[in-house]
Amino acid sequence: MKKQTFYQLCGSLLLIGGIVPLLSKAFNAGSIALILGGIILLTTPKWSEKWRKRFMPLFIFGLVCALLFSGTLLYYARFRGAPAELQGETVIVLGCKVNGDLPSQMLRRRLDAAVRYLDTNPDARCIVSGGQGSNEQRSEASVMADYLIAQGIDSSRIYGEEHSTDTKENLQFSMAIIEEQKLSPETVIISDGFHQFRARLIAQKLGLQSWAYTGQSNPWLVPSYVVREVLSLIKLIPFFLS
Repeated sequence: MKKQTFYQLCGSLLLIGGIVPLLSKAFNAGSIALILGGIILLTTPKWSEKWRKRFMPLFIFGLVCALLFSGTLLYYARFRGAPAELQGETVIVLGCKVNGDLPSQMLRRRLDAAVRYLDTNPDARCIVSGGQGSNEQRSEASVMADYLIAQGIDSSRIYGEEHSTDTKENLQFSMAIIEEQKLSPETVIISDGFHQFRARLIAQKLGLQSWAYTGQSNPWLVPSYVVREVLSLIKLIPFFLS
């Protein structure tokens, strides 16, 4: 395959990965990065040979880094599961967008995973974590709690954390509830697979013992959210270094 054809193929895939979330109303910073990357690759035929030769090593390096990072996300999503001997653990469901009184598709998948886990582990307690965004009518936590109760989870097992605005605050404020309510410090974090690595790093920094339980993700949205995870981790560097 010629280099230019390879660039155009990769560029087209990046554009698709960035545009699909827009069609699904899940547009994010990762989508923008994918679209820009796609445009850069698609315009390489107009570059001079000198610039294409300089760009190739950088592109290969970025591709290798992307594969390694994706492998890391897969590991934390699939192989950091809670051990079977846990008893009375605390489940933390990380919130995301709600639409009126209903969870978004992504949030519903996380909540369905929480229902499966709580049904299988009847002694576990659950913290639903998420505040109210500027474009939301209710807090994510309250919508999440209603959904779990409607699915048969007893309300006495559910604790709401309604003030957080990001993953770090999700876990910080949930830790406060764990201390106040004397819940188990052994926690199981429920989120999408691409989110588990960042959640794990934050939990470690906060001194929170955690495992992962992963909900199903829409595969078409994963590429943009993987890129968003990179941007989110860069943003958290001062927190990790503090």
